[in-house]
Amino acid sequence: MISYLSDMKRNLSMPSFCAALLLCLASSCTGEATMGLPDDGETDAIAFSTPQTKAVVEGSFSAEDAFSVWGWYTSDAGSNQPFDGVPVTSDGNNWSYTGGVRYWVLGAEYDFYAVYPATGITASCTQDGTLTVTGFDASKTGDAAVDLMTARKTGIQADESTAASAVELGFGHELAKVSVVLRTDPGVTATLNSASLYGMALKGDFSHNLKGGGGVANWSNLSAAVTDGNTPFKNVSGGDLSANSSMDIIGPLLLIPQSVSGLKLFVNLTRNGNEQVTETIDLGTSITRWAAGQTYRYVLTVKVDAITFSDFTVPEWEESGTGGNVNIGSDNNNN
Repeated sequence: MISYLSDMKRNLSMPSFCAALLLCLASSCTGEATMGLPDDGETDAIAFSTPQTKAVVEGSFSAEDAFSVWGWYTSDAGSNQPFDGVPVTSDGNNWSYTGGVRYWVLGAEYDFYAVYPATGITASCTQDGTLTVTGFDASKTGDAAVDLMTARKTGIQADESTAASAVELGFGHELAKVSVVLRTDPGVTATLNSASLYGMALKGDFSHNLKGGGGVANWSNLSAAVTDGNTPFKNVSGGDLSANSSMDIIGPLLLIPQSVSGLKLFVNLTRNGNEQVTETIDLGTSITRWAAGQTYRYVLTVKVDAITFSDFTVPEWEESGTGGNVNIGSDNNNN
């Protein structure tokens, strides 16, 4: 199988996440008895650990970046929902949320669920932890590509220790990363004239029950697969390859996990400066399905007298990481 290559070589795409910037917030408290001020005078507001870098796009989170949070707690007085799709937003240095400070309720048990990004998608979540995104669009490329991720932190018992630290969220990728690479054998040069990738659905509805952990997401209402005529994944700028070298010609793309039995790659290239080669290659012969959080790399090799196809998959999002997860905070268990 394949791995999310290109920026993909996992060491590029998924920088490690580090410790939290505590949300410094002030506002009125809820109607229930809340925890008081600690000795240092800071308020016991609910805060979230936040990453310094994105999962796929290199560099730090910038102003306006955000993830949405849903949160419920249960206490002797019943259940309440202090977070209902509330964006947790960066101004480039600090993070905050709107609608007033939410304070920890002593003795209550909390469940939190989150989705990234907070904008550009239509998302909702129920108290049982079912997070839904309707009409998700995976047709964007480059910096516009949407890295859909979800997270949970459940069964948190609110006590003085809880109030002193931020909620740690471990985000997991809900998409597959796909790239196509063109390489040449020793003694062979090539010029890519054009290429296109098609045969996959680009839109659909997403649902994942996060509460139990480890559940499989469901994609439904998938759009018809794009064809060679309407695919957005085209390379018309081309490029030259010297002997024994390689380059990414399409991707990396962030795509909906799905069957790829109809996946096709069209390429038009010139070999050794004079031989025109046009191929349409069936890429659904070895890998039958893309899975969330995995990287898929399709490699087309130009040889002296042939063109060969190979592929491989790596179940980690980045070269040095473990699994397909983006970890926010220090807790990797995502309890």
